[in-house]
Amino acid sequence: MTRTDSGGKHFNFSEVLGNATGVAISNAYYPDNRTAGDNAEKLAMQLGIDAASQVLKEFWPDIKHKLFDRHKVSASATAH
Repeated sequence: MTRTDSGGKHFNFSEVLGNATGVAISNAYYPDNRTAGDNAEKLAMQLGIDAASQVLKEFWPDIKHKLFDRHKVSASATAH
């Protein structure tokens, strides 16, 4: 799903069709993997990878803050 300009939700045709086209082109180079099942499996894997990367992109600032931004002790706090 993706958001429209008006703020509603709409099926993301460009994501699915773009990935399907990429899978079809890549399978053209491998003649032993041209079955519909192989194409569907690769498409599902690509959509899953894209979904995971979008989730990671959304939450990366929080993950980065939790893992890498340690609380720094200021000089005035150590003087007391």
